[in-house]
This record gives sequence, C-alpha cells and structure tokens, in this order.
Amino acid sequence: KFDPQVARQELQSAFPELKNIEIQVKLPRTVAISVVERQPVVAWRNNEQTNWIDEEGVVFPPRGEAPALLTIDGGDLPLISAPESETDAAAAEEAKKRSTEPKRIRTEILKAGLRLSEMLPVDTILAYTPEDGLGWVAPDGWKVYVGSTLEDLNLKIAIYQRISENITAQGVTPSMISV
Repeated sequence: KFDPQVARQELQSAFPELKNIEIQVKLPRTVAISVVERQPVVAWRNNEQTNWIDEEGVVFPPRGEAPALLTIDGGDLPLISAPESETDAAAAEEAKKRSTEPKRIRTEILKAGLRLSEMLPVDTILAYTPEDGLGWVAPDGWKVYVGSTLEDLNLKIAIYQRISENITAQGVTPSMISV
C-alpha cells in the first residue's frame, strides 16, 4: 500500500533541495507529485566539500549549476541544533519529525553573511569560524572578522576602515583585525 506521508518524508530526506512537497493519490492508480526546488544563495565550502544554502537557511548538496553565489569558507556548518533530551512521547515524535527535515544553519549567521557581502567588493569570499564569526581577507592580505550577527555591523565596518587607514599609514601589516 502506498502511503503519501511516508513517500513525502522519504523524498524530503533524500532531496533536501525540494520544498512544498505535495503528493496526491487519485483513482485509478495515479500519483501526482508537486515540488518546489530551493534556490541557493550561499555556497558554504568546508575543505573539499561544498553545500548550498537557501534563503531559509536550509542546507543541501549542490546539483547542477547555480548563478553566482556568495561563497563562505568555513569549518563545520553552524547548524540549528535540536533540543538535548526527548523525555516524553510527544517530544520523541517531534524528534522523529525533525529527523526527516533538512538541516538548517543559524539564521543570524546567514543574514549577517548576506548583509556583509553587500558591503564588500563583488566576489569577496567570506570566511567563518565559530570563535571569530564572519570575516574576509582584506586586499592587503590580513584577515578581518566582524562577528556573527547584524548587530552594529555598519559601525563595525566603519571602525575597521578607520583602523585599516591608520595601520596602513603607519606601515603596519597585521595578520588579523577583529572588530
């Protein structure tokens, strides 16, 4: 017997790049499947592996070609984590449901990365570390980090620019600036 709910969960699990999966069973012997393909906005590179991330923070494997994406070189993905303990039946059922849902990165990091990319030259590759947050390599070769949130991002960029001007005028070349 064909179970549309099970088929939906299996499709979602096997193809996280699909959303709004709808399955209808009609007589006689007809199954109609409707899906929407997620559009990537970020390519997250971790060593040799690349994942795409859509505007909702959903992580999925690259398939085919994508338009120019914001690229972030980072370590492990900053995923939204599930609650630590599942003590009752309702919580266990919720955990089972989450296990078929696609992985998502923390939205504040996604939003900050997209906003930061608007403030930097086109094709700037961002970097991410859990300790320093988001950053990039400046044209002069040093690393710049501004944290993981949009909080005071304009101020942080202005402070960085002033620091950069001062140290360049002094002939100093730092290895990293963290604002």
